[in-house]
Amino acid sequence: MSGGNPFYAIELARAIAEARLVVETSLPRTLADVVRARLSGLDPDVHDALLAASCMAAPTVELVSSATISDDDRLIELLENAESNGIIAIDGNRIHFAHPLLARGVYTEAAPGQRRTMHRRLADIVDEPELRARHLALAATSGDQVTLRALDTAAESARVRGAPAAAAELMDLAIGLGGDTPERRLRSALHHFDAGDHERARAMLEETIDRLAPGDLRAEALSRLAVVRLYGDGFFEGSRPAAARSAEVHPDSPLRSAES
Repeated sequence: MSGGNPFYAIELARAIAEARLVVETSLPRTLADVVRARLSGLDPDVHDALLAASCMAAPTVELVSSATISDDDRLIELLENAESNGIIAIDGNRIHFAHPLLARGVYTEAAPGQRRTMHRRLADIVDEPELRARHLALAATSGDQVTLRALDTAAESARVRGAPAAAAELMDLAIGLGGDTPERRLRSALHHFDAGDHERARAMLEETIDRLAPGDLRAEALSRLAVVRLYGDGFFEGSRPAAARSAEVHPDSPLRSAES
């Protein structure tokens, strides 16, 4: 997000250390003031177009137009105002922010309702299942079954294509929207582990195990925790949840067959 600027990096790091900077929060005041000054004086329609662009990883003129004024020529006129102020660059049909902080500032300066409305529009436009699911999640305040199923499908798609970090993010969005089930927590832990975030996987598994009654699902969670601890803490620590798992597996369970 700092774009290689040491001052920006230090300010962002300070905000993280103070536990004030998370995915959807505003920028630190020192950086927000800089970004706000760059964005001041722009037409509201320009702000709307920039918000649409900031909601996408790879914004194009066509997508931003469909989400806002539905007029490509008029949109280019609006965006040229932002381009002349050094906020964005238009490269063919692609829109690039001049600096990642500007995109972040546009997004976080918008009201939460405006962001949700924009994500809802984009969910109706994009075709890719993962992108659509993410926009649906960011447009919602609680998860309906359509959104939760879309997130489940998108997370599996991300896993299959070899993107466990994206799969973990999508699964965590489903959990955060009210789809907090043990099964989703186990999948989230698996994705975080595959993405190399062993601490997050461990925390997720330990919290889930504490909530589960004895049985096969808890035994499966203990088995996954054993693997995580084996990688992070060595064989001795990994053997503890593995032993607990053996005590919980029902004699007729398929997990007992796998164990033998």
